[in-house]
Amino acid sequence: MTILTPNKIKIKKQIRNSKKYKEWDKKVRDLGKETCVKCGDCGSHIQTHHIIPFNYIIKKDNIVTFKEAIKSKSLWDANNGECLCPFHHQIKHGMKIDG
Repeated sequence: MTILTPNKIKIKKQIRNSKKYKEWDKKVRDLGKETCVKCGDCGSHIQTHHIIPFNYIIKKDNIVTFKEAIKSKSLWDANNGECLCPFHHQIKHGMKIDG
């Protein structure tokens, strides 16, 4: 399990709110045609997901600042993204699903 320090939590928020992240998200949605790779559901509720986990890339590339994150090629590779419906996105992250 990855333990996130306050600094890494701050950097993750900066990344997810950045223009670069929004561009990555759009590229992944376009490539995946806003369709869940698991069930074929589609639409604007589809979410994007890093195949090689976001936290793993931050740790592997030793990203400690927002500036380093912006320069990282791994974080912004649209081929490392997939489209998932909310249900399958939760499963990917190991979250408990009610129902």
